[in-house]
Amino acid sequence: FAHPISSAALLALVAPRLVYPGAPLALFDLIRMMAVLPIIALLGKVLAPRQLPSMYALLGLFALDMARGLVDTQPFSSRISLLVIALLGLVVIIWTLATRRDLAGSLEGAWARVAHLVARVSVVTLTASIVANIAGVVSLAELLGEGTITTIFVGFGLHAVLLVLLGLLDVILQSPAGSGVRAFKRNADIVRERVSAGLYLIALAAWLFAMLSLFRLWPFVRDHTAALFSSSLSVGTFQISLGDVVAFIVALWIGTLLSRFIRFILAEDVFTRVRLPRGVPATISMMVNYGIITVAFFIALAVAGFDLSRFALIAGALSVGIGFGLQNVVNNFVSGLILAFERPISVGDSVEV
Repeated sequence: FAHPISSAALLALVAPRLVYPGAPLALFDLIRMMAVLPIIALLGKVLAPRQLPSMYALLGLFALDMARGLVDTQPFSSRISLLVIALLGLVVIIWTLATRRDLAGSLEGAWARVAHLVARVSVVTLTASIVANIAGVVSLAELLGEGTITTIFVGFGLHAVLLVLLGLLDVILQSPAGSGVRAFKRNADIVRERVSAGLYLIALAAWLFAMLSLFRLWPFVRDHTAALFSSSLSVGTFQISLGDVVAFIVALWIGTLLSRFIRFILAEDVFTRVRLPRGVPATISMMVNYGIITVAFFIALAVAGFDLSRFALIAGALSVGIGFGLQNVVNNFVSGLILAFERPISVGDSVEV
């Protein structure tokens, strides 16, 4: 909110692609050119002064490339302008790497290493674009040159959008509604850290998708990934695929995260507002955890394509196993449930032996 015009302009210029995907391509090119200005305004506030020249140069080259596509309709002049843009982009990136100027901005750790890797790969692709252009393979030169410059622009744009979204998150946490939720008020740093990590992962996935699409690799990756996950292993009448295993793990993982989140809200915001006998909150949290994990387990089985009608056979086999070797485990589990409900011993009691 320190830069409301730039923030609003950036969000407004991102929206048309989502709202009106069938708009003319020239309109999207014009919108991307306009988005350069708010991106520069926002990133200029968080990047170090030594990082700004590289950002200005790369985003300026992207704007020139968009203008070239909109204005220049002559094949030869378009080819020459593409060659000049690729050469300038190559010089800027090599100069940035040679002078150890960090293009990652406020990113740290693994994200900074990803940015450096992208810069090195960009040197290769821009060099290949220049060679292809000189050799007369203009379509390949355009694919590599425009794809590289646009991929870098998408990275800068996603970084700026993340800054705006994290700023909105801070405002929500500090607002009366956000501060009224004790779980958020008492754990604002943890909430911001977890949400930031999730947003960065989403941004990375969006950037990878954009890169694959710009280099026309997405159909190849999509088809081969689908083939990999659909490949199955058959043992008798039982058949399972890699996709089924991944779906099972993801469904169970989501159920675990949901259980942790609900128990967090209960402990931080619900139990602190109501008066309950000692030990009851722990019992409720435990039963919520068991209930959600059990439901998530059955959903995971269904998502993985497991026939739930066969579960009776598995339950019968488990009962035999319990009868022979797991009696103590089941006894302890049931005893724990009895202790949790009857509460002869509660959380907070002192036990002397």
